[in-house]
Amino acid sequence: FRTILSVFTFKLQKGVTFHDGEPYNAGAQKFAYERMMAMNEGPAYMLNDYVETIEAPDELTLKLTLKKPVATYMQYLAGFWGPSAALSPKAVKDHATDQDKWAKDWFNSNAVGTGPYKLDEYVPKVQYVISKYEDYWRGWDGQHFDKVIHRIIPEIPTERLLLEKGDIDVMIESIPATDYKALEGKPGIELVKTESMVLNVIQLNNQKAPTSDINIRKGLVYAFDYDAVINNIYGGLAIRNGTTYPKGYEGYRSDIELPKKDLEKAKKYFADAGSSSGLELEMFYLEGLEIDRRIGEMFQADLSTIGVKLSLRPIAQAALFEMQAKPDTGAQMVIFPWAPDNRDGYSIANILWNSKGGVNWCFYNKPEMDDLLSKVQGEADKAKRTQLYEQIDKMVRDDAAWIMVAQEVHGTAWHDYIKGARPDPLWYWGVRPYDVYRG
Repeated sequence: FRTILSVFTFKLQKGVTFHDGEPYNAGAQKFAYERMMAMNEGPAYMLNDYVETIEAPDELTLKLTLKKPVATYMQYLAGFWGPSAALSPKAVKDHATDQDKWAKDWFNSNAVGTGPYKLDEYVPKVQYVISKYEDYWRGWDGQHFDKVIHRIIPEIPTERLLLEKGDIDVMIESIPATDYKALEGKPGIELVKTESMVLNVIQLNNQKAPTSDINIRKGLVYAFDYDAVINNIYGGLAIRNGTTYPKGYEGYRSDIELPKKDLEKAKKYFADAGSSSGLELEMFYLEGLEIDRRIGEMFQADLSTIGVKLSLRPIAQAALFEMQAKPDTGAQMVIFPWAPDNRDGYSIANILWNSKGGVNWCFYNKPEMDDLLSKVQGEADKAKRTQLYEQIDKMVRDDAAWIMVAQEVHGTAWHDYIKGARPDPLWYWGVRPYDVYRG
């Protein structure tokens, strides 16, 4: 491909087919992009917000022209959460209805892509089964599994016992500390720790009282026991991170002074806000996230020692996203784990801190922040871009816009006969089955 910041021209792989035998080409990829733009869900913003035109001048050439230069746009296209997954145009047309032009309902439980494995069966909340696609363009030389059964087991202790008994081969979800420690030293079990890109944070509503007061927010920052969370709740499967960015990203800094629990300092900030006693707060967490519940209970207990009442509210994900749609209905506090859409810091900074950001649940609204984010988009010089990222992060920290709880470390486990499994720091809950084989 050729990049000129605002123009991307791709030469596509020859001989690729969809799982229904239809050819993959530039027209099919253009169709996939246009379908996503029309549906305007999930990663569609990566296209709708930036792309001016999509062209397919021939079968193996695809050209994207952006509305304005974006230095890191390739990160969007290459990211796991990006918009580039292709699907068979024929399958869309075959399963479209008058009420569902883009066959969204059918694709919720079916797939017709171009990968090495095709979907054979999907049973919601039970399992999905994939088997090798014989015409996969990279071929099947070497060792590969013919079929993979992914069982959906919500109870981690149950999953761990199945692994120990040999009923399953791999645990790919992040393993909590207690279960991780229980697997240590078990014969035939390999354990792997991966510093993920997931940042667990408590987002504070910057527009709704009482957390609209910077002194309340600073008091909360200093009332939080970061070390206890990492050591006692995560069991060491997390690291300190005081920035907007995961460790290793542009803008991440290890030399900044991190806040530490200091209840006297917290009390002073609360007093400066006129809330030396009787302060009541409410924090929501996603139901089923045990770690976040325990973090909330620890924070609740610490705040109670200085006269602050924190109520904890579990909530379903759909209800949470609906509630957080605007500041006046948004929670005072929400604990929620976020990860970037790709390997560039802009992807997480923009959705969290842009005044129109999709998950700006702090409801942070500063023209100077929007201006910095706009400058990052078009800055090709990496050193200058890093400086802009650092300015963005400093503004967030100075405003105590949120509480950075920790950057998570994910534990995975498999039997020692499993070879080629490599957890990805961004896509931490999966391994690529094409690369995995029985040794």
